[in-house]
Amino acid sequence: MICTYSQLNGEGSRTVANAFEVFIILEAYNLKLVLQGHIHWKEYGDVNDRFQFLTGGSIAGNGWKGRRHNTKEGFVKIKVESEDFSWNMLITVGR
Repeated sequence: MICTYSQLNGEGSRTVANAFEVFIILEAYNLKLVLQGHIHWKEYGDVNDRFQFLTGGSIAGNGWKGRRHNTKEGFVKIKVESEDFSWNMLITVGR
């Protein structure tokens, strides 16, 4: 939904083609967090003080080419308590 791929790589995109329309649909809800993945690096951000997004890296990393943007191989652990959440990246390789 949200991704810095084109800014970091100077070309291409890794976003959902109709992300704008999806966010319009979600405006009617108390959206707190968008979880996403598959780009093999960790991203985290706050969008207009409205919701946050989190992209968890990858357990496989990018082992066939090397790390992407220095994201170590691992996974994200998310703790949800009522309306709040916290997260941390658990590294599985090359601590």
